[in-house]
Amino acid sequence: MVRGVLLAGVLVLAALTTGAADAPPVPNPPPGGVPSPADPKPGGRPAGGREPSAAPADSADVLEAHLGTRRANERAAGVGLAAAKQKLARAEQAGAAGAGSGEDVDRARAEVDEAAAQLDVRKSEVREAEARLRQAKTPAGGPSAAPTVVVFNMAAVMRDFAKAKYQVHLLAKRREAVSRELVGWRAEYTKLQEDVTSATDPTAKDAIGREMTVLYRKIEDKGKEIDKALNDEASAVISKLYDEIKGVVDAIATTNGYHLVLAYPDAVTEEEQKNPYLRELKLKPPAAQPFFVHPRADITAEVTRRLNAEHPPLDDQGRKVDVSRLPPATPPAPPARPRN
Repeated sequence: MVRGVLLAGVLVLAALTTGAADAPPVPNPPPGGVPSPADPKPGGRPAGGREPSAAPADSADVLEAHLGTRRANERAAGVGLAAAKQKLARAEQAGAAGAGSGEDVDRARAEVDEAAAQLDVRKSEVREAEARLRQAKTPAGGPSAAPTVVVFNMAAVMRDFAKAKYQVHLLAKRREAVSRELVGWRAEYTKLQEDVTSATDPTAKDAIGREMTVLYRKIEDKGKEIDKALNDEASAVISKLYDEIKGVVDAIATTNGYHLVLAYPDAVTEEEQKNPYLRELKLKPPAAQPFFVHPRADITAEVTRRLNAEHPPLDDQGRKVDVSRLPPATPPAPPARPRN
């Protein structure tokens, strides 16, 4: 199958399962941005005329919310830059067709430059908010006193990462589109199986058998050709998903001061926990396999939430896709080998 339908057991187990967590809509940034709770008011001092005296936990909660707002502003700025680039492309096309002017193109280009600068500002605000949150979460004993090793369940992340589900759906649709000829050949092969069973003349039986052998080889060769093409596409998808997961995990580790983040594939539901096959895999793992994970050390939910918020599935028109409405993909079974 196509790269095991994206990372074999992980995605087959997880990405084809319904019930992805949808990210909340991204609010538009208010004019002038959102002020930081720690930013000073006019006059150079924080609100109330003194330094904040909230407890460290409360302060971290406030800064966590503030960081979420900064990230939302960053995403909104990214949307604005994309829209400005589209406007510039339309202005350039209109100018090339004689339906626009050079001033329209210059204005559109200036809007792109302004939107790009605005995105840089928002990214800087996110980095500042992450640094403040990291400082707030650092215990009095210093970084070494903080929990520095956390884990996340890759199977659970891929189950609820909406974009991964959508990519699997697109690959399944692609396989369906390129396999139409193959489906016809399989139906023809099934008919020949029925014919060879009902034939009584040995000569006719042999002729049908030879025809089945030729057709089987055609089906086998075509299947390999399709698998190779889809495997190449799946490799590109896997590489992109990896980059997005790595980026989110790196950001979480930086924000919280983690020194090590481990990913492991494991059962997600209670029913899967009882699966003898999965239990056997845990007894002979290819790498470290946690048998106990304290909830405070498991960042699976945070990784999934941020992936869905920062990398939602988009169709070719740039619209967000509701993956909970996608039909399950069931690849066709290969034909039985011809009987000798």
